[in-house]
Amino acid sequence: MRVLPIAVVVLGFALSPAGAGAADHTDPAGDAGTAPDITTVTATPTPTSISFRVVVTNTTSLAEGAELFLAIDADRSAGDQHGVDFVYSLRQGGAELRTRRWSGTQHVPFASTATGGFEGGVATFVLQLAELGDPAVIGFGAIGTRGDDSDAAPGNGSWTLRLREAVRVASQAARFAPSPPRAGRAFRVATTTAKLSDGSTRVGTRTCVARVGRARLSGRGCSWRIPASARGKRLTVTVRLVVAGVGATSRTYAFRVR
Repeated sequence: MRVLPIAVVVLGFALSPAGAGAADHTDPAGDAGTAPDITTVTATPTPTSISFRVVVTNTTSLAEGAELFLAIDADRSAGDQHGVDFVYSLRQGGAELRTRRWSGTQHVPFASTATGGFEGGVATFVLQLAELGDPAVIGFGAIGTRGDDSDAAPGNGSWTLRLREAVRVASQAARFAPSPPRAGRAFRVATTTAKLSDGSTRVGTRTCVARVGRARLSGRGCSWRIPASARGKRLTVTVRLVVAGVGATSRTYAFRVR
């Protein structure tokens, strides 16, 4: 599990889904002690960026020793629902923006395009989607710390924001050789292409099953020899095409053996 550094480690802060859909989120007031008391977090996406507005009720400026964190799970659409991939934080009254990302073993500083500031009890962060890996869905949460005091928003888990529809495999196409198949000769799937919901295409990895009538043909991969006795019979080939990180699709093609 990826957890935030410094004081957040003590809180065991982990991004697991607490809600989805709306961009405005609230957290109870009066539970922060001397730490920044977070009551509202607003996420506003654009085609290229996300801006976060974090409202703090118990101070209009970040006091000495106070720090306000924004944690991002940027690969939630890939099935990783418990990891903090990026950490952005404000301290020194909001004048210093610190940026860290997960290296595989720990959160390390990196050169970021993010901007941020704190004024009048409101923290703002603007993150570029390209920096986050152009995710379809993110998890996020904020936390304020000062000394031994802290306030996590939400108090348990994280909020979820869908930025765009996740890309899926929409259809597939295959080319066979020879076409149509001929009795007594070799027959194979020559090429396969997956079309994705965003209009792009991928090659993918295929597995195949061929049958003459109900009898399954033995072969190697997606290549078979059609029995001489199959002339005039119906041949079906089911192709399952898997596109890594996206999904899979299956389609059955039918032929009359010549």
